[in-house]
Amino acid sequence: EISVRDWSSDVCSSDLSETGEIGPMWELSRLLRKRGDATGAEHWLRKAADAGDDLAMWDLGRLLENRGDNAEAEHWFCKSAEVGDSWRMRRLGKRLQNRGDAVGAEHWLRKAADDGNKIAMTELGALLGERGDIVPADHWFRKAADAGYAQAMWQLGMLLEKHGTVTEAEDWFNKAANDGHAPAMMSLGLRLMQSQDVDGIIDWYHKAVKTDLAGRITELLRSGGKPDEQRSDRKSVV
Repeated sequence: EISVRDWSSDVCSSDLSETGEIGPMWELSRLLRKRGDATGAEHWLRKAADAGDDLAMWDLGRLLENRGDNAEAEHWFCKSAEVGDSWRMRRLGKRLQNRGDAVGAEHWLRKAADDGNKIAMTELGALLGERGDIVPADHWFRKAADAGYAQAMWQLGMLLEKHGTVTEAEDWFNKAANDGHAPAMMSLGLRLMQSQDVDGIIDWYHKAVKTDLAGRITELLRSGGKPDEQRSDRKSVV
């Protein structure tokens, strides 16, 4: 078996930076990071990043961030998103949102959403809804929901319910619940109990117990579906 040290020596002697083989550069950086050689890993990540590898750019950003070089880390995160796929765009958008940069977050989430990323569509809808832009929030939730993303179905249902469109909201809760989405099952179960729909409750129960909701189901049944018992399900209401 070839050791990481022997393999890295062979690779280095072939001078990958001149051959332009990006994949092995990134792979070598991964092995060096696994061995604890941050300096060597950074060297090869920089080589691969400079050669245009978006994954290396992102990993270089993470390495720099971990040691406190936040400004340069941000540079590489942005470069990765600019040349990478919608997942990198979305991840940058969420990083910026978590940092409190709503403008930057919206920019990158929108780019990822425009590129067809269903999770980004949903997160963009949530961001817009939180600031009161209900129509575009509905648009992005609906686009992701129509594409089959259960989280978007649930959040669309929550948005519709909050603004009085209860019947359509329940339709989306049902669709998400049928897809095994746990929060949607809890939302639907609460509403069925409040409406005293016995047949609906029984059907819901048989679906819900197949998920990891056993404890919460018991709590909900004991509470009789009181709204106070669903605090955790309302944290993501737009």
